[in-house]
Amino acid sequence: MPTRPNVFISATSGDLRSVRGIVKEALLTIGCHPVEQTNFPPDYRTVYDMLYGKISDCQALVHIVGLRYGAEPQPPHKPRRSYTQLEYDIARDLQRKRGDKRFRVYVFVCAEGFPYDEALDVEEADKRELQQQHRRALLQGDFLYETPADYQALKERIQSLREETLGLQRQHQQRQRLAWGLAAVLSVGLVGGGYGLYHYLPILTAKAVAHELDAEAVASRLRTEINNRFDRDAAIAREQQQNWQAIRELERNRDLALARVDDVITTIKDGLAGNPDPIFIEASRIIEKEGSDAALAYLQSHQHDILAKADTAALQAQAAEDKLHKTLKPLILQADLYETSQQWEAALTLLKQVADKAPRWFEARNRLGEMLYRLARYPEAETEWTALQGLAQSDAEKATALNNLAQLLKATNRLSEAEPLMRRALAIYEASYGKDHPNVATALNNLAQLLGNSQ
Repeated sequence: MPTRPNVFISATSGDLRSVRGIVKEALLTIGCHPVEQTNFPPDYRTVYDMLYGKISDCQALVHIVGLRYGAEPQPPHKPRRSYTQLEYDIARDLQRKRGDKRFRVYVFVCAEGFPYDEALDVEEADKRELQQQHRRALLQGDFLYETPADYQALKERIQSLREETLGLQRQHQQRQRLAWGLAAVLSVGLVGGGYGLYHYLPILTAKAVAHELDAEAVASRLRTEINNRFDRDAAIAREQQQNWQAIRELERNRDLALARVDDVITTIKDGLAGNPDPIFIEASRIIEKEGSDAALAYLQSHQHDILAKADTAALQAQAAEDKLHKTLKPLILQADLYETSQQWEAALTLLKQVADKAPRWFEARNRLGEMLYRLARYPEAETEWTALQGLAQSDAEKATALNNLAQLLKATNRLSEAEPLMRRALAIYEASYGKDHPNVATALNNLAQLLGNSQ
């Protein structure tokens, strides 16, 4: 009988009692075995060892974060951590040791407007601050998290983890089979000498751990499907007495589809490399075993969830990017101070380092371009300001990027190239600020000077 994956539920009871029950029920519906810990020994060292052992027996942990700190061991852990925070720390340690394929951590940070259970008491100020610190660390950290709006959103998200838990279950079963295989090999090795161990271990490991895609079989299946579709559609066209042009169009579409087969194989191989998404793994398996129509139906059924996860990841990526910019901002100030003290090369070196750390940060790349321009290192400045065109997001950034590059082209006597950029910058300024804005006046002056030099 297949072993169900164990999933540890980590949440405070004071404000998330109902949530624990909802998550437990949702996990059961997707074939997982929920694991909880409600009673704790008094000493934190005993607590830590006990929790580590219990969470180690799981394949995932769901960490739900509310506003309450909750109970903590006595004497307090150093640094001070609540039971649920210790559970989260242990889970991250196991994920780091085992890898994401063998242990997953799902984090849900509930907002202040979440429908919390009514607490029986008010926590002390120091505990509330410790919980806020934990929330900030999660929201500003590098790991993914989600922010459910209510019970239903949380329940639906847990239920959508079915494919990932199936992947965890397969990994767990593979490790069990590998362990049994190793035990058998060791027995053979001990009885028959070392040959059994060294001969069978690589074979068992490969079979138990790695699923090798049969690329040729998949490509052959896809080509057969395409040709069969053409034969069917062509037969229908002939029955309907369509002209030769209709048949030619079918042939053209068939040839275009056949030309894409190798690209599909490349996509599958790339997607299965490293740490593949469980939905991708299952879709690849369906293509190989059942064909493209079944795989398309499977992917279409998950499209909404995938887009929702992508939206969450994009928001978190933007938050991480903003955090990176704030982290590097002191170095921008340092470069400014280098310039005011006439340490030009030191300022340039520092700006290059900042741009290397945040290559898509408009301000950093623009400041580097300005520095290179002031030092008359025009080819390097042009490289920066050309790249800037693709980084600009707001209208102000777009106009700045165009104007700066136009000024460089003017300085290098490429007036005909500079003029259209200046006109585009002027149009953006006028549309954004109105014709009486100082930026519009500056842009008009720049354009007038350029046209005067062109005569």
